[in-house]
Amino acid sequence: MNYRMFSAVAASAILSVAMVAAQGKASGPSASHATASAAVTYRGCFGPGSTPDTYVLSNAKEQGKKGKETINLKVLPAPKVKLDFFLTKEVEITGTVEGAVSGSAETGQVVPKMTATKAKVKSDYCG
Repeated sequence: MNYRMFSAVAASAILSVAMVAAQGKASGPSASHATASAAVTYRGCFGPGSTPDTYVLSNAKEQGKKGKETINLKVLPAPKVKLDFFLTKEVEITGTVEGAVSGSAETGQVVPKMTATKAKVKSDYCG
């Protein structure tokens, strides 16, 4: 009888610990998703996109981040933001990014989307 009681209590304790551990892991992705919506600045070559009111920031490097990794970003203007002036120039674009930002510009992975809130010319020519 004592053996059965001990087994039941031990099994409930193990299940409780497993459930608490699973709940802790579930909150991880939502925390990283909240960070992804923070404003970031990328510098790269600004060009036209494949559809109207879309643009591409190629060979973009995140400002303030060490390393030489570059990515390509699909850029969409925020409401009341005009970006046509910046075409074919090297620019800094500030905004929020949706989608994973990893890999290099040459890997052909899914291109993350950036909603541009601010742009600044760094050079009249890319290169």
